[in-house]
Amino acid sequence: MRWFATLAGRLRLLLQVSLFAFVVPSASAKAAWITAEAGNFEVFSSASEERTHQILQDLVDFRSTLLRFMKLPPGFEPRCTVVVFGDAREFEAYKPLFNGKPKDVAGFFTGGTDMVMIALSPGRDEESVRRLVYHEYMHQLLFSRGISLPLWLNEGLAEYFSTFAVKKNRVLLGRAIEGHVAFLNWAKPMPLPELFAVQEGSADYNEGIRQGIFYAESWALVHYLMSGRNSEYPKALNKYLQVLMVHGRHRDPGFAAVTGIDVALLERELRKYLRSGRYNLYELEGALRPTENALPVEFRAAPEMEKDCALWQLRWLSQRDAVCNYELLSLSKRMPDSPRPFEALGGNAWRSEEPDQALEYWAKAAARGSRNAFIHTQLARTPVEAMLHYLDLSYRLPAAKCDELRDLLVKALAIEPDYGDALTLLAIVEAFAENPRPANINLVQRGTAKIRDPRRFHLALAIIRWRFGDHATCRKLVDGLLKVAKDDSVLMTMAQRLDEELNENVPAENRGE
Repeated sequence: MRWFATLAGRLRLLLQVSLFAFVVPSASAKAAWITAEAGNFEVFSSASEERTHQILQDLVDFRSTLLRFMKLPPGFEPRCTVVVFGDAREFEAYKPLFNGKPKDVAGFFTGGTDMVMIALSPGRDEESVRRLVYHEYMHQLLFSRGISLPLWLNEGLAEYFSTFAVKKNRVLLGRAIEGHVAFLNWAKPMPLPELFAVQEGSADYNEGIRQGIFYAESWALVHYLMSGRNSEYPKALNKYLQVLMVHGRHRDPGFAAVTGIDVALLERELRKYLRSGRYNLYELEGALRPTENALPVEFRAAPEMEKDCALWQLRWLSQRDAVCNYELLSLSKRMPDSPRPFEALGGNAWRSEEPDQALEYWAKAAARGSRNAFIHTQLARTPVEAMLHYLDLSYRLPAAKCDELRDLLVKALAIEPDYGDALTLLAIVEAFAENPRPANINLVQRGTAKIRDPRRFHLALAIIRWRFGDHATCRKLVDGLLKVAKDDSVLMTMAQRLDEELNENVPAENRGE
């Protein structure tokens, strides 16, 4: 649970700045809130409709470009709620606190598995906030797909893409970041092998000047690979990314091994690039689909209680104020048929490391028709995964429990067909069901490519194939699991038991050998 709480609690403060320029209304004017949805985003805004539309347009374009450019696989993404304040004074009550006083910030980004929120208010430095929002949202897109990159590449790409801008039908990347340029002009960059070796616990990632060098050089290296004059480098970087998306950074073959690039030569070229002081733009012609160039958005007056629910959750995320949960509970009584207060209360309990309370709230949200696929999946996760720990191929789910778990997971997949976790859990349910449902088996088998770590999924399919007498397919799956499940004792034990069943009870001519 701690990994989620750590990520969800990571708050990136956006200092003294704003994403877009707003007209500040008079102090006596009461803000009129509007709301709209656009793809994966929803917005609650007291700013003008024109400026709110532009914020949504830019976020949708950024997400679309990143998904295509990096060839990101399908995955579950939580809803992203954007709260835009038209007046800086409105935001004062939602700012993070330091020594009991609001910090001098203009917004923040917080993300997790169940939700993402972005808060923005008027300010002076449009460019800085834009970069910080894009930087954090890129991390969120990777996290939601289970993609882990080496730190230099993770931070370097986030910084490089943070300069995203659209001009007509072109995406522009790679504008020079003045702070990084100044740092690299002042400090000596570290050798590339040292940069590649930096880990979360490294001083280079955490300590003052060394951290500044790490971020600046990571950005500069990605900038050179993408925007330098060697046309082969962007292809090499993309090749490396695709390998990492399959293997993850913990099984990283290494940049040089994948790309064939001489690291010593690359380091000399990078130093020359830095000395030149010329940071080239990277242009993506025709990168945006026509519909994305004119995002269709229908704004409406924001229902008071829906807006309040978003604002109380925002305040809890920034201040962890207990009064927020009290107000959300009050809203749940005033909105008896709405899942939103219970979604927020469950998320707040989850981040407070109170999983039982979170599941209780989320069960209420699910009963009220929540459209959050994570909630339905999380309600099924513990009882489903417990079945594997019985280490018993003959175990069968009670019929009522089986139907309950099926219902949760089928609903999750109706909301988000690309949700690999829900597909895996449904496969396990059918593996231990008294009467497996062919329709669900077909559903999960069609989703194989959507699952980042397919080992438990393959175990469930192997059990299903074994139960249906398809021993040849079962044998192939088991042989594959025995090779890759050594670090998972539950998987290895179950695969070994299937292997024993195949060897003892299946005639040699039918084993698929």
